[in-house]
Amino acid sequence: MVEHLLAKERVAGSNPVFRSRTSNVAPLRGGFLCRAVDSALEGQMAVLCVTSLTQGEGKTALSSGLARLLIGQGRAVHAFNPLRVSGNDDAGRDSAFLASLTGATPPADWPLTVSDGNLSPDTAQAISNASTPDHDTIIEAPALDEGTDAAPLVQSLASALDARVLLVARYSPDLTAERIMEAAAGFGDRLAGVVINRVFKYRTQDAQAGLAEALRSQDIPVLALLPEDRRLQAVTVDRIAEHLNGEYFLGQDKKDQLFDNVLIGGIVLDNGVEYFGISHTKAVLVRADRPDIQMAALQTPTRCLVLTGGHRPIQYIEHEAREEEVPVILVQQGTLEASRQLDTLFEEATIHYPDKADAFADLLQSHADSEALGQAVGLQQ
Repeated sequence: MVEHLLAKERVAGSNPVFRSRTSNVAPLRGGFLCRAVDSALEGQMAVLCVTSLTQGEGKTALSSGLARLLIGQGRAVHAFNPLRVSGNDDAGRDSAFLASLTGATPPADWPLTVSDGNLSPDTAQAISNASTPDHDTIIEAPALDEGTDAAPLVQSLASALDARVLLVARYSPDLTAERIMEAAAGFGDRLAGVVINRVFKYRTQDAQAGLAEALRSQDIPVLALLPEDRRLQAVTVDRIAEHLNGEYFLGQDKKDQLFDNVLIGGIVLDNGVEYFGISHTKAVLVRADRPDIQMAALQTPTRCLVLTGGHRPIQYIEHEAREEEVPVILVQQGTLEASRQLDTLFEEATIHYPDKADAFADLLQSHADSEALGQAVGLQQ
């Protein structure tokens, strides 16, 4: 996921970069949410149950992004992850993130651990009690592959809450409409629709023709084909410091800043400022004895500067980094070794940041079928 992990330090100007967009969730003028607000929020508040074919396909991202989108349009929303299938350690973190994002206050013992497909009456009632008539409620359910009884469990949960179900599937060339239809069949009329997530940049037409049209032909609504987005793979400055066993020279107070790209400053023959300017959400990995390259990076928006070789920067670079409020991290290893270690950095990314929820809301605004999604969340009759 690091764009520039090279066999040796290459000419920086020759390296490609994945451009990222600024996350700025503006009102969806004329869209389903504005029409709902304009109609004085008539009718019952929505209760949605979000699940996925397998773990890691984007159900937390969808839950959080949809919550942020609804909140941004004036809706009162609570989002929860109330159940943990035995062995899933991520459910607790997902639950805490969704609650903090929407201001919800779930019971202290959530998520409740279930070891089979049975949803007890007490558990069902406790989850139902969290759904209030003055809030839309988004429930992140277990993925359908979390144990042999996960699918009946999610079906029972949706039934107990009288909820509509959103099914998330991560795109791959091997994903078939038949697999999605098999999973969707268990929800019957409760299925609100399917979201195909992380569609490759050059496979949108294939996903539309091979998946979306096949599903729609079977009366299964496809609410969105969402492209891959680099912002959702971002990690914090502190994460790269830990990953490389580095130490902060300055700027540790910026440790929670997110970046989604790493540019390597090698032997810059082209215009360094132009090269580093192609990404505004980057970390820069560069030798500590190359102040010329460091200065070029500091003249562009940079989330952190990682200096290899174990040396401190010269005083002028220190001054500029302080002025621009750019953290500087020192690592002992050389640039080549550090770049190799960064191969796995972005594998540690999680969705648990408000900026990422906003980025997913932005994707929904830009790529969802607004009318179908409005009907799915109960804002259109």
